[in-house]
Amino acid sequence: MRKKFLALSLAVIVSAAQVMTVSASKQEQLQQQQAAQAETSAQLDNAKAEIDDLETKKNQITGEIDDLDAQLVVTMASVENLKNEIAEKQTEIEDTQKKLSDAQAEEDEQYEQMKKRIKFLYESGGDNGWAALILEGKDLSSILNQAEYTQKLYKYDRECLQEYMDLVQQVTDYSNQLADEKADLEASEAEQEAQQQSLEEMLEQKKAVSDDYENQIADLNDMAAQYNAVLAEQNAKIQQIQEEIAAEEAAKAAQKDPVSLTISVVGDCTLGTDETFDYDTSLNAYYDSNGKDYFFQNVKSIFSADDLTIANFEGTLTDSDTREDKTFAFKAPAEYAQILTSGSIEAVNTANNHSHDYGDQSYTDTLTALDNEGITHFGYDDTAVMDIKGVKVGLVGIYELNDHLGREQQLKDNIAKVKADGAELVIVIFHWGNETETVPDTNQMTLGRLAIDEGADLVCGHHPHVLQGIETYKGKNIVYSLGNFCFGGNSSPSDMDTMIFQQTFTITSDGVQADNVTNIIPCSISSADGYNNYQPTPATGDEATRIKSKIDERSAAIPTADSTAKSSGDTGSSDTVSADEASGNTDTSDESDTSSDFSDESDSSDYDASDEEDYSSDEEADFSDNSEE
Repeated sequence: MRKKFLALSLAVIVSAAQVMTVSASKQEQLQQQQAAQAETSAQLDNAKAEIDDLETKKNQITGEIDDLDAQLVVTMASVENLKNEIAEKQTEIEDTQKKLSDAQAEEDEQYEQMKKRIKFLYESGGDNGWAALILEGKDLSSILNQAEYTQKLYKYDRECLQEYMDLVQQVTDYSNQLADEKADLEASEAEQEAQQQSLEEMLEQKKAVSDDYENQIADLNDMAAQYNAVLAEQNAKIQQIQEEIAAEEAAKAAQKDPVSLTISVVGDCTLGTDETFDYDTSLNAYYDSNGKDYFFQNVKSIFSADDLTIANFEGTLTDSDTREDKTFAFKAPAEYAQILTSGSIEAVNTANNHSHDYGDQSYTDTLTALDNEGITHFGYDDTAVMDIKGVKVGLVGIYELNDHLGREQQLKDNIAKVKADGAELVIVIFHWGNETETVPDTNQMTLGRLAIDEGADLVCGHHPHVLQGIETYKGKNIVYSLGNFCFGGNSSPSDMDTMIFQQTFTITSDGVQADNVTNIIPCSISSADGYNNYQPTPATGDEATRIKSKIDERSAAIPTADSTAKSSGDTGSSDTVSADEASGNTDTSDESDTSSDFSDESDSSDYDASDEEDYSSDEEADFSDNSEE
């Protein structure tokens, strides 16, 4: 009955698994198959648990059977011994009966002899016999001898008779004793035989239970084997469905609708200060007075409207006091990471010359603070791949300042890494160049073009602290320097021009399209005139026009790829575009009508050139080697 029940249960599971393939979507089929698999696994686990329980019971009853077998052996031996003892008693009884019979025969014979002598005496005269004996005696001695003989004879007869009677009694008593002992032995034998029978009956019962356990275990093992077979079938079905789903997804991906992604990139964001700076004019003072929402409030609407905003995070978020031996070292509490999230900045590059201002621990602390706020970070050999609207965007950050072209292999490796991680759109951020230089050097151009050759779709840079031009190389943009943005490194820089570089990418099943839709939003690093209040603000009117013209002029100054040393990956293809052409692709429309009118950088007499000169990569430790991180 149990086997039939289990078989019925298994049949239900199998039939259910077969039914679920009908008229269900692949995902539903997968869920149903996984549910059926879970049920089968549970049934298998139950069967295994029951097998273990039955095995335990079987082992227990096997032990009881062994004990009963041992008791039965002892009882059977005892019965056999008793039978032998009874047989011996019977032999003794028979011997005693023979002795008794012999004694009785002798007694009877003696009795008959006595009867004969008495009869003789009686027949010889009775009481007169004694007189005759006296009269016939020759002399007194003869008479006395004769009388003594006769008396001895009487005595002998009496003693013999008594002896025989005593012997008969002894033999009789012993015979009775033997009979009693035999009876006791027979009673013990009966008791032992009854115990033997009881043990045999118990053994039969235990063996029947053991056999039942064995049968149940065999049934359950058969059922477990069937469950395993069903599981194998279900696993194969699940794998098939998963493969079908993957194929469908691949087919959908191959036929997916175009996805539009707008990416915003900004320059140096130093959210802290140097401990030697005047607190009253520092970024920290503005944070303490205005809170985290203050800094990006004039550009937040732009960042909120795009799909991804990327900044260069230049400084540390740490409590460490282990300052590196350098002219400027920047730090802020970990909570300052909230400034980024408040401003809708989702990702930051950390590969720059201020990422370790307070030692390796400060770098680790910074990454932890960014992680706690959910901000994606990348730089050095740490890459990132973000899923934006179903498109995987790969982010690579390269620190060029000390090793220059020695970063070529790292660049190639990291681009290859994000591609291997599924990146469909690749953005490379460089910390490179020379401070205050408005034209990129040959290292920048070589590395920037190499990045494009290796598969980057957009290259952006920073470190010079001023705007540099934009080159379109092989249909893709290299923004050589974005300048400062939310910059706590100087309270009164002479050049406060900056920009938000936006590019809208179209991604189809054929990859990133070559539509090159760009938008340059001119900005100032401050909403105040003449000093840095650490509140980047879009420029409007003449200021916007002036900044865009500056970018165009600096773009035009970039040597074309044909007139410069080519990167190792440059094929010299015909789609190479000059800097002049690049400047013509930029959108010069106004993006904002908020902000004050700012003067040209040449008019800013408050700018301290020495500070900017000191803020140089030449003095900084090289953190580009990941092994030193």
